[in-house]
This record gives sequence, structure tokens and C-alpha cells, in this order.
Amino acid sequence: MDRAAMVHIVTGDVAGRVAAGNPQVQGTQAQTRALYGSFLLQEGESLLEGLVRNRYRIQAPCGGLGRCGKCRVKVLEGDLPVTGQDRMAFSESELAEGWRLACRAFPKEDVKILLPEDMDRDFEILLADVDAGSSHPAGKIAESGQDQASPGQGQASCTCGQETGYCVAVDLGTTTIAMVLLEEGGAEPLQTVSFVNRQRQYGADVIARIQASVDGKQGELQECIREDLWEGMKKLAKEAGIFFSQIRQVVISGNTTMGHQLLGYPSQGLGLYPFTPVCIDIVQGGFRELTQGHEPGTERGRSIRPALPLEEAGGNGPALMVLPGISTFVGGDIVSGLYALDFDRKEGICLLVDLGTNGEMALGNGEKILVTSAAAGPAFEGGNITWGTGSVAGAICSVHLDREGKAQIVTIRNALPTGICGTGVVETVRELVRTGIVDETGMLQEEYFEEGFPLARTPDGRQIVFTGPDVREIQLAKAAIRAGIETLLLRYGVTAADIQEVYLAGGFGHKLDPEAAVAIGMLPRELLGRIQGVGNSSLAGAMKFLQEGNGRERMEGIRRISQEIGLAADKDFQTFYMDAMFFDEDAE
Repeated sequence: MDRAAMVHIVTGDVAGRVAAGNPQVQGTQAQTRALYGSFLLQEGESLLEGLVRNRYRIQAPCGGLGRCGKCRVKVLEGDLPVTGQDRMAFSESELAEGWRLACRAFPKEDVKILLPEDMDRDFEILLADVDAGSSHPAGKIAESGQDQASPGQGQASCTCGQETGYCVAVDLGTTTIAMVLLEEGGAEPLQTVSFVNRQRQYGADVIARIQASVDGKQGELQECIREDLWEGMKKLAKEAGIFFSQIRQVVISGNTTMGHQLLGYPSQGLGLYPFTPVCIDIVQGGFRELTQGHEPGTERGRSIRPALPLEEAGGNGPALMVLPGISTFVGGDIVSGLYALDFDRKEGICLLVDLGTNGEMALGNGEKILVTSAAAGPAFEGGNITWGTGSVAGAICSVHLDREGKAQIVTIRNALPTGICGTGVVETVRELVRTGIVDETGMLQEEYFEEGFPLARTPDGRQIVFTGPDVREIQLAKAAIRAGIETLLLRYGVTAADIQEVYLAGGFGHKLDPEAAVAIGMLPRELLGRIQGVGNSSLAGAMKFLQEGNGRERMEGIRRISQEIGLAADKDFQTFYMDAMFFDEDAE
């Protein structure tokens, strides 16, 4: 039997300017970026699977299927044969430099690889317009950077005292997790933290997560969420200058899949008709009790994961409450958003569109709400786009074509371009359609058909392009959203002109230019002037739940007046969808 291959890791920036003797990187910069680690691959394990198992962060929006081209590594020593997927993802020069897809790599000998620095570390996430403790004393305490176990030194002696209780609101998103610390009974957010959900390594959308769970990775997926929450709470406590044991309650809002995987429920029923969840009611109990992990195939069985070390939090940890959902496809994050936006108190017809890896929508008022979910895919968050990335520094977020047809770009934080995020994707398509480079069917002009349309160059000289398949991805995504809206309007018996207010939720929705969304046909033109971005409405609802005494009653009321419209077999949706695939070349 062959000896297991040893993998040696060098981490570096995404351009690969480290560790391999690049003269552009000198002195301490090279030293600080050359961080080493090693592990043995298990039998039959891909390089990606080995990296994930050993807790190295790496992008894999397609879940390791070889489709997205994002799990890039560079061979520094040893041999990784070139695969067909590698040839689709890299140019000949990149292949010669040693770039490979980790999901398609099965080392037969020891290798040393460059693992690009995690681009998600600087992920820009809008936290429901919450300013992280700018005026509250806890915000000033956090600036000292003192450890939470020693709150006395230079931190106003933590005048809150050990008796003061705190609570945490959480938006458990498929892509990102956002958390806010509040004092019990208080309205002011004291601290916020946000980070990428480490489950992202198993795929960008809920379908990939469900499949991973079915494939025997339920325990791993749950552990990712538990540890993310645990580390997030500890960070909140540390930065606020309080003891962790003072966190008494945690309220979590999230989609149904994330709730199931947090609580250890089997996910099989979420991915198979009739798409039956184990539980979508409010769940409450101790943190350790509810998140200890259970055998796949049982609702509550023998623990499969050791409990987190909660001694400092009183053994069982803070009280945990998971907010209720409506169905498998319309979860607690939407109920939370409807609650935050007071849909149950509206008289006029309003529309909520949560633009993430899925497109959840709600239409109605305090008398009746219709909800649905359209499978938009991850394109709006940079997934399945050739040069797509999240909202990180250097991501192209705005695009305009000048009179010569050249791209004028804006990047997040004005950093050197590294890829293109969701808002940049939408604006790129808008500009390509406006200038006739993309026709109404989504076809690129012939001169760009093979190589794609050039947008910018990365710091190491690689061309960032927008390709025909990228246009196709945004066609599919925007058609799903538009068809979902049109279906809800039809079922409700109203038109777009009857809608009084439109709320675009999520970081992407908040930053999206409504004119661009209308121009590509994602939103009806009649809605212009009534569209507003509301940030993270799911997180806002969790915070409001902690602040108000009647949150549970109101959420149950929202569930009672809500009716789900299933789209999978809806003939009207299919008609709307096909119509929405086209672009209006006359749109400005």
C-alpha cells in the first residue's frame, strides 16, 4: 500500500506574491506571509477535502464539484497532474506556474502548495445599519483591546459589574454570520462582529449544504456553526470588556437549513419532495443542550460531538432561542425581517426581497402576506462567476463603460482589483446591454465570445474578464427574482403600481443600484422611486425581538397570516421566468 501523501502549506496573498522567491516581496513582508503547516491526506481524499478537514479556509462555492474554479492552489514542490477542470479554470501560463484546483487534486506524493490568503477575511458586511458601538461606553472599552478575563485594567473597571446581563442577536446566514451584543433590556447595540460562515467550504448555497449533510458530513457542518457562534460570542465579550458568563441569552434568526444544521436535525427532508422540515417552530433551551449534535437520521439521539467547553458560562451556556420559520424555503430570517419592518402593522401593500444565495420574497400587509423563494443561485454574491468574489477589499463593485467602450471601475475600499462582487456583476451586465455588447438573448459580441469582456487587471497582471457563462448566470438569477415577484403579484391580485414600499434586504440588496436592477429586468420599472435598501433585516428582527416584550406573539401572528406560494410546479412562474430571461436593449 502506498504511503499517504504529506501536504505542506504555505499561505500568502491572493496574487501569489510570497514564499516562492518572488522579488516583489521582500524582508518582513515575505516572512509574515510565509506561514507553514502540514497534514497527511487520508485514503481517497482530495486536496480540498484534506484542507477543509484540517481547518484551512479555502473558497469552494460549488462544494468541490469542480465547477466554480475558486479552490485555487499553487504547487511549489512535488507534482499535481493537470486535469480537464484545471484546463477550464486556468490559462496555459497559469498551469505552467503550478496553479491547480484543490477539489480535483489527488496527490500521490508529498507536495508543498501555496494556499492563497483567505479573501473572505475582510468581507464587507452591512449589519442592519448598526454602527459598532461608536457612542456607547462599551465601544470605547473595546478600543483598549484588553482580554475579557481581566476587565479592570484601563477599562473603566468594567462598571457594568458581574451582575449585569447581556444578550446576543444573531443572523445565521448561508454566506455570513452577523452578531450584535446588547445589554438586557437595552436598545443600544454595544458591539458587533461579522464573519464568513465557515460552512462555505462545503458549497455556497443551501442545496450544497443539504447534500453535504446527506453525504455524511452533518457533524462537520454543525461543528462549523457551533464554533463560529462560540468564537463570535467570545469576541463580542472581549471587545466589550465584559465576562463571557454575563451573556445570558442568544437569539438566532436564520434560514431553515441553517437552523437544522445548528440544532443537529437531519436535513434529508429539506432536499426531497415534499420538502418537509423537522421543526420550524420557536426552539429554546440551553446553548449546549441544543447544539450538542446528534446521530444522522434521528431528531434527538446519541451525541456525536463533544460539548463545547462551557464551564465559564455556567455549564449549559446562555439560553438559546431559534426564531420560527414558515416553511423549508421561507425560514426564520424572513419572518424576522417581516417583524423588523412591521409588515403585520402595514395597511398598504409592501414587498420584501431578500437577495442572497436564495431569493426570498414577501408581498402583503397586516391582513395577508404571500411568501415564496426562488432559486437565484449564488451569482449575486459572486458565486459561479469566473472572477466572482464576495464583498472584499479589491472587489469591483461598480462599472461604467465610457464612450470608447472601456470599463471604468470602482473597487471596495479603492483597493487594487482582485475580482468582482454582486453589485459589480449587475452593473457590468447593465453596461454591456446598454452598449449593445450583450444582446437581448444574453449573447456577447463575437470578439469577446472566447476570452470575455475585459474589466481590469489584478496586481500580478492577470486580466479580469466577464464571460458569456457569467452573463448566463446573471440571466438565470435575475429571471428567478423577477418571475417570483410577478407570480406573487398575480396571486395577490395586484400590480407593481399598487406596491407602496419595496424593501431590498441583505448586504447585496442594500448596495444594489435600483436603476441597474431595473435596467437588467430584475425588478419591474414601476417600482422605481419606492425602493429602499434595509440592510440585514434578519439581524434587525433578532435585535428587536430582544428589545420588545411581545416579539414571540407578533412573530406567531405573522406566520398565521402568511401563505407560501410554491414555484417549482407553477406554470405562471415558468412563463414569467422564460420572459424574464431576455434583456430589454432599450433600457437605460
